[in-house]
Amino acid sequence: MSSQDGSRASEEKTGDGVYVTKNRSLFSMWLHGKTVPSRAHSAVVFRSADVIQEGYLLKQGLRLKLWTRRYFILRLEERHMTLGYYTSKDSLTLCSETPIGPGHLLGQVNLTKFPRRLELRCGTKVMVLEAEDQKSYDGWKNALQEAIRWNHAMVPSKDGSFVTYGKQASEDLKQEERSRAEAAKKLREKQRADEAAAVANAANKPKYLPANRPGIQCFMTSNTRFEIPASFEYVKTIGSGAYGVVISAADSKSGKTVAVKNIQRAFDDLTDAKRIVREIKLMRHLNHKCVLGVEDIFEPMALAKFEDVYIVSQLMATDLHRVIYSRHALSDEHIAFFMYQMLCAMKYVHSANVIHRDLKPSNVLVNANCELKICDFGLARGVFPEEELELTEYVVTRWYRAPEIMLGCMKYKSEVDVWSMGCIFAEMMSRKPLFPGQDYIDQLHLIMNALGAPSEQELYFPYQCACTQVYER
Repeated sequence: MSSQDGSRASEEKTGDGVYVTKNRSLFSMWLHGKTVPSRAHSAVVFRSADVIQEGYLLKQGLRLKLWTRRYFILRLEERHMTLGYYTSKDSLTLCSETPIGPGHLLGQVNLTKFPRRLELRCGTKVMVLEAEDQKSYDGWKNALQEAIRWNHAMVPSKDGSFVTYGKQASEDLKQEERSRAEAAKKLREKQRADEAAAVANAANKPKYLPANRPGIQCFMTSNTRFEIPASFEYVKTIGSGAYGVVISAADSKSGKTVAVKNIQRAFDDLTDAKRIVREIKLMRHLNHKCVLGVEDIFEPMALAKFEDVYIVSQLMATDLHRVIYSRHALSDEHIAFFMYQMLCAMKYVHSANVIHRDLKPSNVLVNANCELKICDFGLARGVFPEEELELTEYVVTRWYRAPEIMLGCMKYKSEVDVWSMGCIFAEMMSRKPLFPGQDYIDQLHLIMNALGAPSEQELYFPYQCACTQVYER
């Protein structure tokens, strides 16, 4: 219960129907354990016409639970009623006063045992009162109930004024019902998400198998067999794709949690094998804080049984694709920081005469501190100024593919990565793909609709008839 203990005063009722308060002595406040104000408060004056109820009541102390006879006055103010109690009617020395607000509740103690006792509650604080006779009890009960109802019936409007309960209260009740329905809906969604996560965790829970050699553990997860050192403890499955399954594992030797990528039957297809070897070589060669590197590669049991490749790298929380399409806000500062890191990484990669050729949001890993790392160098190529290498056409996911690649240019350079980064930048800004072509013809249409058709001099390299027909349209 909130108390205006700072306003300690004594009152005298004058003949003209006005109550004039006087400051209470500092010694009296100190003696009763009250907080002494840093400065004196001005006297409070109110009319006797504003007094709703007054009279003696017994009040129970908060600490010692002793009963004291006090003189109570309930008066009306501009926006609420105030209940104050005094040492006696003659001296009218104010002990404390409390504004009666919507948070107050008036309760009755055991009527059989205490027929004239009242409890005025506000939150966790309680003021226990007892009337001396039934008439006084009925008068104070009705007055306090009316004071609480009066405050409940006054609803503040936007401009600070007060309106009556009626329509505003009905609207508040409807809003409260809507809020409860929305909260229940969110709770159901969370429960469904938790159940789905539990099912997914149960499905991804590894099934441990007998190991073929000491110091090695063997288990199955996501229909993939893992054989890794026993010092790595499985945490969870991060994801799976065409080129393997990635799990997170806790390394007991280093104390770090890392990502372990298992590429099964890596040497069954020559093209895939070249891509895997190329990615490992580049990840070991490139050393930049914004480029994903290799921390370890598990040795096979024997060369004759060398089928699966295990790559250990730094664990990242998510990728840029999930960040872009998440519900979290993506501010200009986030976008600028992401672009700065990508540009730094690609400047370093290009300085090593390497073209990534597969830049897209899902190949940009991000951690909780918004630090990113470029990954997946399986399609990367080395390009040297003195060499005229013919590069493959079908690289880079279509939406992020440079137009010269789709138009048949076989001798492109690092500019194709710059185009991909521009598409990623636009996707972060709008949170949707810039050129979501359904096929490469539609992709060219979208690009030319946005940037215009290229000139004749810029089209010296196309060799596919379909590309030329698109341009002529």
